[in-house]
Amino acid sequence: MTPTPPVIPAGHAPGHRSRGVPAPGHVAVDMIADHLEGIGDKPVFAPMAPAERAAILKRPLPDRGASPESLLALVGREILPTPWATGIRASSAG
Repeated sequence: MTPTPPVIPAGHAPGHRSRGVPAPGHVAVDMIADHLEGIGDKPVFAPMAPAERAAILKRPLPDRGASPESLLALVGREILPTPWATGIRASSAG
């Protein structure tokens, strides 16, 4: 399996540093802020198609760790765009 090159979200310059925060940390904070902006207008949950869920669960685990940039790309590409109950107040209520 050929690794997918990291895709930094639009508007985030690779290597950008702000106030001493390493580039991946700055990108992560920006991604979170962008995600939370307008979250009240987004669905709380949407059922995942069985085939989509199976495809995710059948992925092989990597033999090696991944770079922060590739992990952020994965989060931006596959987690934040979908309503998986991420960032929802009720999901963290104890």
